[in-house]
Amino acid sequence: MLQNGGEVAGKITALLGRLTGLEAGLNQVPTLVQQHAGTVQAQLSFFRQNQTELDRLARQSEQFMDTQYHELSAVMRQRMAVLTQEADQAARVLEDHFQALNKDNVYERIVQYLSPFSELPGQQKMLNQLQERQAMQTAQAIQGLQARLNSDNALQQQLLHQVTRTNTVLEQLTQRSWLQKALGLNKK
Repeated sequence: MLQNGGEVAGKITALLGRLTGLEAGLNQVPTLVQQHAGTVQAQLSFFRQNQTELDRLARQSEQFMDTQYHELSAVMRQRMAVLTQEADQAARVLEDHFQALNKDNVYERIVQYLSPFSELPGQQKMLNQLQERQAMQTAQAIQGLQARLNSDNALQQQLLHQVTRTNTVLEQLTQRSWLQKALGLNKK
């Protein structure tokens, strides 16, 4: 998912670079643009069409990230439920075992049976620490995902601004000059 986001960001950055180059070229050759008004109109239409497509892609990527976030949360909740269930099950088995030992009431048997379980509190503590680490890692992953979404959104806003600027320049370049109006010349 992050790799796809990186590829999209790279493509958008390349498109921004090309649009910036186009603006510079259009500023240097305004007379050629005036002679080819039909071509410029086609380009304006193309940019407007792409602006709609970029808006659609932004909405789709936001929906995709939202869906992935919810799926990740659901998986983590399921995993936490399984771990809790396993811990509860282990506690029940241990409790049953101790009740059986209490019924026998033989000190030697108790000592013999307790020796394998002497490390259980430490193991339970390690399990709790592992669960806490997993929860922190999940939170960090979600924060990283949110940061990536914010970054992608900022990049899309920059692209939209650049396209708007290009559209404004193209509209200004396609307007008839005062000389053409005075001479009654029509643009082609």
